[in-house]
Amino acid sequence: ITLEIKKQNSEIWNKKIQELSFHAHNGYRVLNEALQTSETGEEEAISKDNILNYYKEYISGEKKTFDPDKLQEPYKSIVKDKIYGISHGDAYLRDAYQGLQNLYNQAYSVAKLNNAKEDVVKLNEFRQGISSKLSYLDSKDPSKFLKFAEEIEKGVIVLKSINPPETFKPLRDFAVDKSAKTFANMAFN
Repeated sequence: ITLEIKKQNSEIWNKKIQELSFHAHNGYRVLNEALQTSETGEEEAISKDNILNYYKEYISGEKKTFDPDKLQEPYKSIVKDKIYGISHGDAYLRDAYQGLQNLYNQAYSVAKLNNAKEDVVKLNEFRQGISSKLSYLDSKDPSKFLKFAEEIEKGVIVLKSINPPETFKPLRDFAVDKSAKTFANMAFN
């Protein structure tokens, strides 16, 4: 039974990591695609710099200088698709980061509880590395979102390298833990 429970915990953990990686990869791919410009002499309006400016005004709700509605077709459609692509990629990456936070917190609390020092060290090192890049989330520059996607992927690698947290545990172990907590709480009251 213990082996089967361990297998189930590992499968559940890997599935969560796959979902996180899926969102990070899609966010990166969509953003990267939206930021690509053609080398075939496209109009100035759809240069990478102008796409970034259109997007910055789009998310701020202002349409001062870079209003895509003032462009002629096909450039109008191309610019709008790129803006929506950036917005879509941003949403994927924010979702991936939320998932990363949840998995990190779960892994960290279980590693501390189980006194898994090696896992705690790996998680602490990752936290220190990503903390300086959290400002990328507040940036209005999608190229920084791409760099942040790389940080999320580093987190995926770290989470894959640690012992899967216990989602399930044998009923006997669970009952002993809960009984001990209940007895301790009664002793303190």
